[in-house]
Amino acid sequence: MWKNGAPRQAEALQKLTRWKREELIEMMTRFRSFPSLAVQPCDLACLLGRQTSEREAAELFQAMGIKAKGSTDFLSIVMPMVVISDQSFISKVTFLFSITDFNCSGTVNRPEFYIGMRSLFKGLARFCPTASPPSGTDLEKATNRVFDKIDGDKSGLVELEEILVFAYRSKGLRDLFAPFVGQDRRDFEELICFAGNNDGHVKRMNHQIEIEARGLKKQIMLTPDPVSKGTKGVVRRRANHERPWLEAGVMTKPRVYVIWWAFAELQKDAQVNCNDLLQLALDTRRLKDLLTKGANTLRHEGFLHSTDSAAEQKVIAYVQTHLTALPALQKLREQGPQAGLSMRAILAMFWGNVPEREISQCLKWCRSFQAMSALRELLKPTSSHVSDPNYDPEVDDVVLNVSEDDVAALFEIIDEDGNGKLCKNELVRLGQLTEEEATHLGRICDQDGDGELTHGDFVAIIKGMREEISRKMKGLFHDSLHRGAARKELHDHDYERSNKEIQQSPLLPVS
Repeated sequence: MWKNGAPRQAEALQKLTRWKREELIEMMTRFRSFPSLAVQPCDLACLLGRQTSEREAAELFQAMGIKAKGSTDFLSIVMPMVVISDQSFISKVTFLFSITDFNCSGTVNRPEFYIGMRSLFKGLARFCPTASPPSGTDLEKATNRVFDKIDGDKSGLVELEEILVFAYRSKGLRDLFAPFVGQDRRDFEELICFAGNNDGHVKRMNHQIEIEARGLKKQIMLTPDPVSKGTKGVVRRRANHERPWLEAGVMTKPRVYVIWWAFAELQKDAQVNCNDLLQLALDTRRLKDLLTKGANTLRHEGFLHSTDSAAEQKVIAYVQTHLTALPALQKLREQGPQAGLSMRAILAMFWGNVPEREISQCLKWCRSFQAMSALRELLKPTSSHVSDPNYDPEVDDVVLNVSEDDVAALFEIIDEDGNGKLCKNELVRLGQLTEEEATHLGRICDQDGDGELTHGDFVAIIKGMREEISRKMKGLFHDSLHRGAARKELHDHDYERSNKEIQQSPLLPVS
């Protein structure tokens, strides 16, 4: 695409560049309520907002090579606007996926994927006159090839999680976005459900998808040729054996816990700075010390049942090998020193042979690890108004290191049925409270009086939005810890559940 060097953007289109994420969401919301997929200058002026006049919109049409009184597909305008926006790389990827996913299902089929790719390259060619976009045939072949590569489970649908893993691993996609660096460092990995959908708009889009589906050629056969039994095959296997980071990875719970431990030690605002991680990977002794601290808690956490005394060292060696591999260091350098990596990004980039479904399972484990850590933090206070009538918050209170995301993780773990509320039964079984404590807690903290705690109630309790209730909640957790020696801890319950899932999945425990 950029064979002629760095792209030169048309000066007349500066009004469409460097938009912020919130502005793009507002524009897409207006578009989803719009009666047509094609727009004219008057329509574009309405969609852009920013007090854009129809005359200015007509000038933008002319700069893009569109007839002033003609019409064009709005996707070919908004998709390059996303690429040239002020967002981070991964935020642009999820935004483009959300645009293509018209029904907000979290999946995109092959025709939708092709429509998105065609609109993107068509728009980039308009915005950057020096670009060399692929021909229609080449684009179709590339689309089929990339779609099959992303669709690991061969379901015919690409999920958001699959797109994220592909984006973190794809150097070609990053090179395509490289000339347009955004200042917003936030990484948004969630699907955007734009408000304002209407049935007519969806029907017209579905009709266009059907047309593309009939027009797409037969998929290219991507089955690899069988490996030769000659000398070349032997050399290839020996080369992989000498490079363990290229072998098929198995993400067991002990390995993921040690990775999460290191991530938690380095993270700032739910991300790890690339330069910090690179310096750690280059300092072998410091990296091993950090991983050893995490591995030393494996047996205490109940994640390591092997009687082998060297089991912890095996876990450390596995993680250290992948973090210090030359390809891993090169990927970190490509990201830039100020870039941030989420836990998903680290798993996807450094464990390139691990399927997307296993990475999703790893992230669920990490969420439970985070919840356990938050729960232990909540158990810190040694006294409270409930257990000690002489309790002095100025003297006895303990500062808790719990973030809002930690609170959300803990809420998700206790909310077993996923209805967004904590009932009395869940507080007793998973929250480590007695029935009396759960009843008392609901009486003083339930704002809407339905007998269940919402996420807002939970946040208000723990984060101290109501300090008196916060102290009572922390005291209840502490008293419950001492009186509930016979009750199982939260992480034991989580481990038993996940262990059953492991036995039915390719995620095998360490032998």
